Amino acid sequence: MPTYYTSCAQLLALAPLATAPLAHGSVVMPTSEHCLVGIKGTVRRNYDGHIIHANVDTDVMVGEEPPYGDTAKPEELYSIIEHFCNCRRRLELFGRDNNIRPGWLTLGNELSSSNHQPAAWAANFTGSFSCLQEEGDEELTLPNHLLGTTPLIESLRPKSPTQLREEAERRQQRELKRRDDEGRAAWASEAAAAAAMGITLEPYVPLTIEDMPKIPAVFHEQHPFNIS
Repeated sequence: MPTYYTSCAQLLALAPLATAPLAHGSVVMPTSEHCLVGIKGTVRRNYDGHIIHANVDTDVMVGEEPPYGDTAKPEELYSIIEHFCNCRRRLELFGRDNNIRPGWLTLGNELSSSNHQPAAWAANFTGSFSCLQEEGDEELTLPNHLLGTTPLIESLRPKSPTQLREEAERRQQRELKRRDDEGRAAWASEAAAAAAMGITLEPYVPLTIEDMPKIPAVFHEQHPFNIS
């Protein structure tokens, strides 16, 4: 059966001229390269951060003018792909020796040699592992073909207003539980001391979300250019 992809973005590669500017003052080549980004299935940026890093790079690549007839892809393109796609499944078709890159499977009939290790490659796609998304949160269990995350990565990751609100709500719930546990423990200690003196305290009243500081009503997009 055919495999269908949904186009979700387009990357643009420009190259500055190695010689003097053109007559009309342009300092870049009059042609550009375009890279279409396609997604198979459903990927939601608000909830699938373990698969993709949305808005982590710009959509325009600027590099040196390649030699005439050169077919090598811009080096920046590989970095954008590796930053955007949080997994180990990286495949390049019709590759040449200059395309071989760590972490990628390169296929092509113009390759002069192979360093492919099938067992090591297959091990990347079996089993699962645990990783921590936020300090104090529950660990995530992810399939081994994904790279996982850390609290530091999550603190720097570009986020939508929906993601920022959900993070704030999870932090609020963790803080509520911490304060309630402390209050309950303090009450139990006081109740035990009072009981020794024949005094009965009023039952403990659990904290509610209304007792916590309010989270902001509006969240704004977080990306590398507005993180304070």
